[in-house]
This record gives sequence, C-alpha cells and structure tokens, in this order.
Amino acid sequence: MKKIMIAAVAVMLGIAANAAAVGWTCAGAKNYAGGDYGVYIIGMNGVESVAQIAALAKDGKDISAYQFASGTVGSTGAATTTAANSGKSITYDAAGGDAANTYQAFILMYAADGKTASYTSVASQTLYNNDTGKTFGFANQQANLAANQFEVAPEPTSGLLLLLGVAGLALRRRRA
Repeated sequence: MKKIMIAAVAVMLGIAANAAAVGWTCAGAKNYAGGDYGVYIIGMNGVESVAQIAALAKDGKDISAYQFASGTVGSTGAATTTAANSGKSITYDAAGGDAANTYQAFILMYAADGKTASYTSVASQTLYNNDTGKTFGFANQQANLAANQFEVAPEPTSGLLLLLGVAGLALRRRRA
C-alpha cells in the first residue's frame, strides 16, 4: 500500500508541474554584434515589464538576477539558441490534458563597448503539456533595436571607487 501511495504522489506531481524546454532566436542585431544579451520572461524572476528592466539597465544596475538566459550576440547580429541546446525550461502549473500557459519574453542587448543598450519587441510563446522544444521567435529586430536604444549609466560602485582613488592620490601628493 505504501508503494502505491508513493507512486500516486509521484504521478500527481508530474501532472501538476510541467516543464517545457525553450530556446530563442533573434536576428537584426548587427549593431550589437559581440555584445552581451539577456533574455527576460515577463512574470518570471521578478520581471514585471520591459520598462522595469530597461530602467534598471539605464541606471547601471546589475540585472542578472532577473535573466532567464544570457549570451553574446554573434558576429552576424543574431542571438540564437535552440531549445535542445539552451538547457533552459519553463515549469508551469497546468491541470493536464490540453492545458497551456502563454509567456512573453524580450531580449535586452548591450553594445560591445557596454555604453549603449536596447531591447527587442515582446515575443509570445504558448507552452502545452509535454512540449519538448519551443522557441521565442524575434523576427528582424533592427528597427526595434534602433528605436529602443538608450545610454547605460556607469555602474555606481565603479564611479565611487574612482573617486576614492583620486582622493587618495590627492592626499598622498599633498603630504609629499
């Protein structure tokens, strides 16, 4: 009887929590070739909106905790990883059968020099039970990336360290 109960619990957990492997593909980011990017899914890891992440990035804040995935934009201006190779999955609650949840994602890209960044439009993906591979598809994003470009403020701690270093040098020179 105990084995039957354990098996029943395992089946219930398998039905209640489903995971779908996901990837992403984005083209048209030639101006960001060699720069870093992050994939963000609205409703996951505290991501509430594109505006929230963009505002944090503009202020030079570390937003890595919000990322679903990250990488480097290729030399052709593409940020592409198949679901099979991403190692990333989305776990969601659904009642089984044909139940599905729809997720929205966007990509934030940094120029290779790290001084400017931009974000793509939002892509949607509906994940059904037992999906083994879905892709957030971002069509040619060149126009969106150009329209959404912004300057990134330097990280506040870097500026503070620089200021302390200059102050230290000034004191040392004064004493000499």
